Amino acid sequence: MDNWQTTFTKERLAAASQRFGINPETARRIGGFENILYGYRSKGRDLVLRVSHSSHRPADQILAELNWVGYLADNGASVAKPVPSDLGSLIEVMEADRGYFTLTGFERAPGGHADARHGEWGTKLFEAWGQLTAEMHALAKTYNVTRGMPVRPDQDTLAFDTESFASPEEWGAWRKYAEVSEAISALPRGREGFGLCHRDLHHGNFFVSDGRITAFDFDDCGYDYFVQDIAMAVYYASVFPVWNGPLYDNDEISAFANRFLQHFMKGYNRAGRLGDEWLRELPLFIERRRSDLCLILFNAWSAESASDARRKWLVHNLAEIRSGVPCMALDV
Repeated sequence: MDNWQTTFTKERLAAASQRFGINPETARRIGGFENILYGYRSKGRDLVLRVSHSSHRPADQILAELNWVGYLADNGASVAKPVPSDLGSLIEVMEADRGYFTLTGFERAPGGHADARHGEWGTKLFEAWGQLTAEMHALAKTYNVTRGMPVRPDQDTLAFDTESFASPEEWGAWRKYAEVSEAISALPRGREGFGLCHRDLHHGNFFVSDGRITAFDFDDCGYDYFVQDIAMAVYYASVFPVWNGPLYDNDEISAFANRFLQHFMKGYNRAGRLGDEWLRELPLFIERRRSDLCLILFNAWSAESASDARRKWLVHNLAEIRSGVPCMALDV
């Protein structure tokens, strides 16, 4: 949890609630990592209040995110639609001790999370996941940024403090991340393969209800290669089918990943097309996710307090990265 979250007190929640017509006594915290999320009901609807801090994302970038998500919702994509404040604004800004808070409202997606333990985890879900991804990519090709509206980031490259690296494993992951990032940056940026993407559409960022997926958390959306969205789905479904039990057996991961990709692309091809030349680049994007995730999780998952499963996963992946062994073999 970021330090700023401790400064969002009950008093500040009460002040924020007034702007969205929320009874602060009934608002309950429902999650958040880089943001804080509160669930509430208003006028018979289940809604979500998201609190962001300017140290994470400036208000104009959040407004650009909401403009994009609103466009998706208005054009039929199954996404959690932004909800304006009582004053009709998509964002409300509040002073903080340092910087400021940005408040946004959203419809709460119906249903709940699905992972490998869920009854709907299977081929139909994977196809729906692919179809929704393609629908968003198709709409990205028709979306025009409103005049005067800021533009979302280009690829949103992660910044790492390399001076803090204290082990050859960290440096190995960093070199791999830099290598694949350079290769990705050299790919062409034509309209058919590059555009505004969710960039983080794993199974933690959608709910499922009666087979229908509703996507949310567009906080990381930006301009990227469409195959990035496919890579995130393949990687997380195969490596993190259950969040607290990451897999690292390459044969097991590869077997599932290829089955998953087959059904995901079956759904994707119902709503759009992506050339085979782009699917052949999937391993690059998957290795970028693996290497940067190892760097992000290194301190927490190498600590004595980490679970045995997490430590084993980290050690295995860092060793494979240094040896040049990919985390999965895809038939692309």
